[in-house]
Amino acid sequence: LCGTLYPGAGLAMIKGIVFDLDDTLYFERDYVKSGFHCIAKHLETVANIPEAESFSYLWGLFEKGIRGTIFDRCLTFFPVLEKLVSVPELVELYRNHVPTIEMTGSAQEVITCLQHKGYRLGIISDGFLSGQQAKVQALGVEEWFTPIILTGIWGKEYWKPHPKSYKMIMDAWGLKPQELIYIGDNPEKDFLTPNRLGWTTVRLKTEGQLNYFIKPAALEYASKVTIKDLIHLVDMVS
Repeated sequence: LCGTLYPGAGLAMIKGIVFDLDDTLYFERDYVKSGFHCIAKHLETVANIPEAESFSYLWGLFEKGIRGTIFDRCLTFFPVLEKLVSVPELVELYRNHVPTIEMTGSAQEVITCLQHKGYRLGIISDGFLSGQQAKVQALGVEEWFTPIILTGIWGKEYWKPHPKSYKMIMDAWGLKPQELIYIGDNPEKDFLTPNRLGWTTVRLKTEGQLNYFIKPAALEYASKVTIKDLIHLVDMVS
């Protein structure tokens, strides 16, 4: 990768690059699939429903775009579950499961290359804390990123676009806005604050992402740059 870049293509002032986690360093649908497998195994244990059967049902709903009511529908579809498990129990199991996920090939290459070139690398990620911590551990990202800021540690009111996490990065690294990039996938929340702070913002838009079709509500929500593969991020800053 490092030998195939285009010299002079990028932002010479950049010193620090901050990544989103979900659907940026790995595909979030893989986490969902992992969670559903965990749920399906549990349902087989408590209700003798074959794992493949309940997983197929859960994944089918997800593929149809159903969000937020999947576990409710599951309990209705399999009436035997009504007295054996609850929706809050399944949600807790999902959020606390040990995920089977891995970074995309591009992410691994890009991170190694950027680290070799001396860039500071960090993460800002939203989500319920236990789940995000499990993802961090499963992906092994602590080896490359410092700091890793999981906004769930402060509560949902501090999730992006709240400025606290972005300002913490600036303070921790002692860098100016024009020396920083934030790269994420979700124009509803990822880019508003770093845009306002004067960072360079980059949207990774790759087929298979959950937010692939989401459009920014206004110009200030849009990233300054959109790329299809993380490899192009290296091109930008080289």
